Amino acid sequence: MEEQSLWASPLIPGSEGRLIVKNTDLECGVVLFLREEPGGRVLMVQKALRDGYEFSDLWVLPGGMIRVGNPAPDEVGATLEESGSRFVQIRLALETGLKLERQALRALRGFWPPPVTRYKAKGRTRYTLVLPFSHDPLPSAPMELAPHCSSIQALGWLDPVARWEEIAPANQIILANLLWTQWSQKQRARVRPALEATREQCTRWAQEVGFEPPALPF
Repeated sequence: MEEQSLWASPLIPGSEGRLIVKNTDLECGVVLFLREEPGGRVLMVQKALRDGYEFSDLWVLPGGMIRVGNPAPDEVGATLEESGSRFVQIRLALETGLKLERQALRALRGFWPPPVTRYKAKGRTRYTLVLPFSHDPLPSAPMELAPHCSSIQALGWLDPVARWEEIAPANQIILANLLWTQWSQKQRARVRPALEATREQCTRWAQEVGFEPPALPF
């Protein structure tokens, strides 16, 4: 599958209210890449502790999986890009309290393939394609954070490099692709060993569902 055809793909019903990309076994997750200011820290949230969830306590970009009825019951048949922008807008408000205009949310393209993540829920292994959005331009008003979601235990504007080992795998791949050219040689050296291990992990997950290994900037 090519990048353009993925973003234009319709979503079809999967199990338990989840939506999947047509002609794949992949559920869809979307996250928002938002910086405090150009070149500044990145908005991230820390997952709450939850028994049996391997990404508990890790830091991620705000967002989540697209589901039927969340954000709206008409998501079935909408394209991934259409549903993604609606969903990430609502998840951002729940997880951080920030309310951004959907018209200014755009799919982040330019690195392909995106990462696949794997996790277990209710005794079943699930695979999710994680796709990033951004807000362009940056909001001009001060952004005060106030979460309204029990799945989040903390949030803030962070330097991802300083917390690298605490960031969930697919989010590491996304952040590296977006920030690599802006990092110093010291910062790249700091994250690279863990990032290479993450690439191997995400590559295995992608291969298990017949998807391509994730892109990295080196």
